[in-house]
Amino acid sequence: MTKWTLKFVMAIQDTIDLKGDVYTSYRDLEKYLHRCFPNSHIFIGDARIYLIYKDEIEKFSALNLGFYRDYIREQFDCEDYAISFKGIFKLFYGNYAFGTVAVESPRGRHMLNCFIDEFRKFWYFEPQENKIISLEDGEKVYGYRPFDIQI
Repeated sequence: MTKWTLKFVMAIQDTIDLKGDVYTSYRDLEKYLHRCFPNSHIFIGDARIYLIYKDEIEKFSALNLGFYRDYIREQFDCEDYAISFKGIFKLFYGNYAFGTVAVESPRGRHMLNCFIDEFRKFWYFEPQENKIISLEDGEKVYGYRPFDIQI
């Protein structure tokens, strides 16, 4: 990471203060995700998980440095965008309900980010477009069928 990038990230972090007042256990989150996606592999790394306000993700997307990268097939593509943004997020806010989700869709396999909001609702986040997508639109509009979720 270049020095200017690190300075940029540190400066912006001060402007984004996640509330961190709504949390759940990994067991409850795992149960919820298995109800939503019964055939998916689910990995949750922390015992206590803070839920995220949707507006906080909208603000935090300013830190999505991958958004400014050019797409390069097989070199910097969907999983690179998703993993990069997850890494930046977890660097500052480790045990929040934010991660990656691998999906099957009519266009093939794809990876993007996901989060669980304060109402315990699942959302997709497309890091290539800085776009929040509801669970319902993910299924109906994009045909997403998750098979691997990592929080």
